[in-house]
Amino acid sequence: MKKYQLGAVVMGVMLSLAACGANNQGGTMSKMPEKLEASSSMKSEQPMNDQMAADKMEHSKMDEMKMDKKMGEGAMEETKMADKEMDSQKMNDGEMAADFTLKDKDDNEFSLASVKGKKVYVKFWASWCSICLAGLEELNTLAGKDNDVEIVTVVSPGVRGEKSKEEFIKWFDTLGYSNIRVLFDEGAQVGDAYGVRAYPTSAFIGSDGVLAKLLPGHAGSEEIEKILAEIK
Repeated sequence: MKKYQLGAVVMGVMLSLAACGANNQGGTMSKMPEKLEASSSMKSEQPMNDQMAADKMEHSKMDEMKMDKKMGEGAMEETKMADKEMDSQKMNDGEMAADFTLKDKDDNEFSLASVKGKKVYVKFWASWCSICLAGLEELNTLAGKDNDVEIVTVVSPGVRGEKSKEEFIKWFDTLGYSNIRVLFDEGAQVGDAYGVRAYPTSAFIGSDGVLAKLLPGHAGSEEIEKILAEIK
């Protein structure tokens, strides 16, 4: 009788454990689809977010390109308008003369822009150039005349065999050409800008600032006056 009762108890415990296991397994199984569904949702949302970010970046790049293009077109239009306005002010054929600011032997500044509205004659020369020296007396006389023309000369100390600035001033002061204004082009940058390849070279600049003529070689006062009369 006791054995029967003990067996019944054991059987009841085993059945109870089996029922609990089934309930746990069922609970686990019932929760697994939710986890799978959440995981699947996360995977499907990630590519969508990446695509949205890529599309946004692409639109941003396109907007920047449109803006750059618009700004570029605006700058080009402004340049064209400025060129057109400058061309309308030209009275002589040619390109605008390169502006420059140089100091003379007395340390006074001269700038091309400061004499705009006047015709300008510029002579590029060197102290070792015999042809240049032969024309200085004529030029001194011309520069001393009462006319509406600015006359200056340009030398480049220490360049292409020229004296130093101090040596040049000491030498030039002994010549007695008081009407000739000598400007010092350190490094020959102005000469290079004007395309000077030989001495002497004359540059004729109109009252509109246009480089009307560049004349290599000697030019006497008569020829200089003739060319200045022809340009505006």
